[in-house]
Amino acid sequence: ATKEMNELFGLWRTIRPAPKENNDQVWADFKGILDAFYAARKEYFNAIRSELNENYNKKLNICLEAESLKESSDWKKTTNDLIRLQNEWKKIGPVPKIKSDVIWKRFRTACDDFFNKKKGYFENLSTVEAENLQKKMDLIRELDEYQFAEDNKDNINVIHEFQRRWFDTGRVPIEKKDEIQQEWQKKIDQVLEKLKISRF
Repeated sequence: ATKEMNELFGLWRTIRPAPKENNDQVWADFKGILDAFYAARKEYFNAIRSELNENYNKKLNICLEAESLKESSDWKKTTNDLIRLQNEWKKIGPVPKIKSDVIWKRFRTACDDFFNKKKGYFENLSTVEAENLQKKMDLIRELDEYQFAEDNKDNINVIHEFQRRWFDTGRVPIEKKDEIQQEWQKKIDQVLEKLKISRF
């Protein structure tokens, strides 16, 4: 439409003036049409710029949320959260062209950081689980060899600390999970019985 309007204005300028008594009025009418068109054009592009900037701010907020999640090790929840953010991203319209690549790379980097970390975790999971199993076996041996004091109030605190360390140790191979848990429980029961401490 702008191109057509410019062509019309160019054509106007090639035409000689109208009769003097009509010339000013004809020009005023034509100029009024030009002014109305360019005012509407300006309003249109201002609205587009406003929408592009609003879209940019929405995408920036998504980036900030993704960046706050990328270090999470809650694999399932964070995966779902990032997939939700990716779907939200797709629903948002374009952003200013000069910012488009930068904001996309920022969002993609945050997502990639998390998913690469998740992939690395699960690739090494069997190694990590084997290490955790060894830690739990070491903890059972440490509990077995621990020299408890006479004061059972202190002993209860010590046992609580052993329990905390046990639960803070991560997953073990699934086929060993029940066996190692039963062994731990048996050792705890033996210690409680030996110290004459009731179950807590």
